[in-house]
Formats: sequence, C-alpha cells, structure tokens
Amino acid sequence: MASQDLVDFEREVQQATTVASQAYPWTERRLYVRSLARAKREAQALHHKLTTVQAAVAKLCAYKRGKRVYRSEAELQTAVTGLVAAAGVSGLLALSYSSVADKAGLC
Repeated sequence: MASQDLVDFEREVQQATTVASQAYPWTERRLYVRSLARAKREAQALHHKLTTVQAAVAKLCAYKRGKRVYRSEAELQTAVTGLVAAAGVSGLLALSYSSVADKAGLC
C-alpha cells in the first residue's frame, strides 16, 4: 500500500510503574494507522446496513396475508427497536412514529 492510502497520527502517552518502591515513568509513543480503502469499505457497509434496516422497518406495516398486525404503537416501537438493535445501528437512525388506526390495526 502506498503511503497516500493511509491516514496516520501519533500520540504520546505518559506511563509509570513502581518496582521495589522505585517509580519509573516514561513516555510511550503510540502510532495509529488506518487504511483509507478500508475506511471507505466500512462506510459503504454501514450505509448498506442502514438502508436494509430502513426497508425492514417500512415493511413492518405492510398489509399481507399472514403478516402480523400491530394493534398499538408500543408493540410497533418494540418491533422497530428489536430490528434496529439486532442490526447494531442503535442511535444511528432518527425514528419518529405517527399512527393511523383503522379496523385492521395500527399503521
């Protein structure tokens, strides 16, 4: 990999230990290196995961034979929370709820 494909930075961290009542401090250099290509792949994967979860949440209220009908907003919120948590994207989606009740149920 060429150096322009990497992002790196350095931090100095103060460390210390005590051996036989004698303190030994030192400064440790920590180098952080990250591949830009990997960062791009991870961003694309996250975007795909968010899109998939959004589609799954939208399908929760689809009317189809044999499909669960949510009778309350609390039931729907529980289902949505479960989907979002299972996908590992909690806190990354802005969720809002509005209900339209009909004889079939909520949604």
